[in-house]
Amino acid sequence: MRRLGLTRARFDYDYIPDTPPALHEKNQQEPLPQGQIRFSFLVKDDYGVRDLSMDLEPDPSKGQMPLGEPFHAVRPVLSAAGVETNVRPVYDLSAHPWAGLPVLMRFTVTDAIGQSAEIGPVPVVLPERAFRHPVSRRLVALRKALGRAPLSTRLQTSRDVEEILSRPGLYAGDPIVFLALRSAASRLYYNTDTRAAREVMDLLWDTALRIEDGNLSLAARDLRSARDALENALRDPATTDEELAELNDRLREALASYFSELGREIQKRMAQGLS
Repeated sequence: MRRLGLTRARFDYDYIPDTPPALHEKNQQEPLPQGQIRFSFLVKDDYGVRDLSMDLEPDPSKGQMPLGEPFHAVRPVLSAAGVETNVRPVYDLSAHPWAGLPVLMRFTVTDAIGQSAEIGPVPVVLPERAFRHPVSRRLVALRKALGRAPLSTRLQTSRDVEEILSRPGLYAGDPIVFLALRSAASRLYYNTDTRAAREVMDLLWDTALRIEDGNLSLAARDLRSARDALENALRDPATTDEELAELNDRLREALASYFSELGREIQKRMAQGLS
């Protein structure tokens, strides 16, 4: 420290630079039941990793892809400072129109000051969910065909959905399924744009899930959505206490709904003699 050109005080100090995080793939990706996929990474940072992000994109070497959009997901990571940590994220992309096709995935870890490390692109064949119910399998097949050629197949898909609609015994006369199929067939018949096709693809997927296992899969999806929303809010310093309380209530309600649907599904399977 100097004053009027004279040294008044002197201090010695050392500094430790904040280095970027490290990210390594530990094992190959692992397909899970219901179309999920799990990865295994080793992450390390001198002050701890903050989050892991995943970006899904089409593989340009595989030609034209069906209707669908790139996907981005961020997960918080709890890693101790300077310690190598095993992170095993699970992604449920079975509802994505590219399920069953080769895609590319990029993974990025970020520390508290925004430094990052990346792996990718990683070639992956997105796993598909297996359906047991014949109507569910049929709806998923129609969804695939619609995604590959939405404009040229929309009328035939509409007729195929109408054919299923006219046989309520195939789906136990479920009024919600009936209305969903009625809506899907009409929207394909009267709309000629790809936006309508995308919306119908989502509707056919949700309908297939309901036929397959009631509302259990939909409740599980709502639970994951509520959990992710709360995690993102906790990472945002601008989130208010009122917003956190609201998101926490939403998570609690989603959890209660999931367990309620799970109980119904277990009772149904027991009545049908299924495991």
